[in-house]
Amino acid sequence: MIRTVADRSFGLQAIRGVAAFLVLLQHVFWLAGYFSSGPTDFINSLLLGGSGVFLFFGLSGYLMAGQMNRPVKRFLIDRVRRIYPGLILAFVVTGYALSLFSYNAWPKWTTVFLIPTGIADSIYIPYWTLIYEFQFYFLILLVGRFDPKHLNLVMKVWVAAIAIFHTAPPAMVAVVSYPTVGEILFSFYNLYFIAGVFVWQISKSIPCRVVELLVGVAILLVATLINIFSIYGAVIYYPLVIFAVFFSIRGATVWYPHHILSRFFVRLGDVSYGVYLIHIAACFFVMLVVKEYFKVELNYWQGVSVLLVAGGGIAYLFGYLELRLQDKLKTIGKAKAVAVGNSALAK
Repeated sequence: MIRTVADRSFGLQAIRGVAAFLVLLQHVFWLAGYFSSGPTDFINSLLLGGSGVFLFFGLSGYLMAGQMNRPVKRFLIDRVRRIYPGLILAFVVTGYALSLFSYNAWPKWTTVFLIPTGIADSIYIPYWTLIYEFQFYFLILLVGRFDPKHLNLVMKVWVAAIAIFHTAPPAMVAVVSYPTVGEILFSFYNLYFIAGVFVWQISKSIPCRVVELLVGVAILLVATLINIFSIYGAVIYYPLVIFAVFFSIRGATVWYPHHILSRFFVRLGDVSYGVYLIHIAACFFVMLVVKEYFKVELNYWQGVSVLLVAGGGIAYLFGYLELRLQDKLKTIGKAKAVAVGNSALAK
């Protein structure tokens, strides 16, 4: 039985929480290397962070496809409200916190405005994914201004254009993650947004099944194993994850998290944007406090534990505060809308 739209948000939030946790783990393992050497190469081959980011992209594709017919002004205001308050807050917190250890973590103006320059401005805030997000928002909004029935055709043309004009292979992550204005539209990273759009389209005619979530997880595991053990791993991994994202999101729309672990991921999904923004800076700050302020020496796995608990805890707190800020902004926005409506009626 297909659940209601209200129920669907729980499964999707759980997937969002899993994505945030995968990205957090990737960077915890990386930063633990500052304490002591560890199995870095093996852990990098798991591509935990990449899988998390691609799930985020797929979720955006699914959710934004359902909003493309909204009024332009309302759509843009909501997107800016959702992205920028947390982002600016993350810039300020990161800049001040790391300045205590003489690190310059303040962004350039191009970073603030999410302009694709082809240059990595900062490793402390993964802003580059937001550049891709905004590009996708504008494209989906543009399609919505015309006949939405053409969405399927536009997505297929986009896939073909990416196949023909993409400028860097999947293995060149640095190039793909920091594209220029001319490169971003044809980056293969956009295929994960498109996978989410196709989920939204297909789900209206073909019922979703929970088993599809298991199919998506299985494909992701297979892709990861291929990346670890095959010399052609990257070439195979990235296309396979497109299907993993597709089936995971379809299955999540009809999955309800019943158990404590799945409910934890729903909670994490609620605060995932803030966690995503600040987790690298939080973990890096914790590492600096332990190593440079307290002068404590830890082995690799002790470092992983400290960063996961302390850095992850700080990131969760930031995410909670960002979520409360969003709730406040939504309340203000609704109050203004009601006031405008009442004023119009009075006239």
